[in-house]
Amino acid sequence: MPVLPIYVITWFRLDGLVIGALLAVALRRGIMPDLGRLAPIVVIVGVAGLIVVTIMGGHTWWWNRRMQQFGYSLIAVIAGAMLVGAITRPADSLWPRMLSAGWLRAFGKYSYCLYLIHLPVMRAVREYVFNPEETLAIAPWIGQVLFYGAATAPAFALAWLSWRLFEAPILRLKERFPYSRAAS
Repeated sequence: MPVLPIYVITWFRLDGLVIGALLAVALRRGIMPDLGRLAPIVVIVGVAGLIVVTIMGGHTWWWNRRMQQFGYSLIAVIAGAMLVGAITRPADSLWPRMLSAGWLRAFGKYSYCLYLIHLPVMRAVREYVFNPEETLAIAPWIGQVLFYGAATAPAFALAWLSWRLFEAPILRLKERFPYSRAAS
């Protein structure tokens, strides 16, 4: 099977949606505190698994067969466990404070545009600025880190600009359309 559909088609990426749905059920049923005790272990095992997957595949790029087979599911599990840890721990403890850092919240605020533009920006950076595959023989991890940094800066700048020029003005229109919940 070609690698692009596995990366982009929802059917192949349902694991993250399922984990989110299961966590919502766990929250509503009151079993989230039980999951909270397991969250650090799940994160540690998940990160170790992700390291193994990248070593087996040779790199972390999205077309890595091992990342497609196991890596994305591991990332979804790790993210779910981090969310559980943030929800179940006191707000002033280390985990929730780390996950509510301003720079992470900024990525959340601009996430929709980042989602839409990250691939074209990465392609442009790879074509015109920095091709990390040229550094694979010397230092593959350093090349990948530099590439992601080089691609994140313009993507974030464009997302910030989109927020200011389009999204925020559109969201202000909500004031003109009041919302009332139906009586239950």
